Amino acid sequence: MTPSTGRPADVPPLRRSAAKTGYQHAQSDADNADVVNRPGVRALLDLVDLIISHPNDTNWWRTVTETYVNAHPDEVARHIRERNATRGNRSKVTP
Repeated sequence: MTPSTGRPADVPPLRRSAAKTGYQHAQSDADNADVVNRPGVRALLDLVDLIISHPNDTNWWRTVTETYVNAHPDEVARHIRERNATRGNRSKVTP
């Protein structure tokens, strides 16, 4: 376990939350060895894991998000206000 995260130290960062929940990546499944060992397949699967992994496992998206927010602050603020208003409507129970 790493002291800072409490996660297994021998698990690569992109797979830590998956290991914590018991999820097994296609790259780790012995039944997929023949497919994963084909040229380019492991790299593709690793890229997919990077993009769709939990935000706490990666930081590639931070620069993309910050750049967009800085370029469109009014639009982002409007979307946040609209989302918050919608969430408020969803929490109301109507008989």
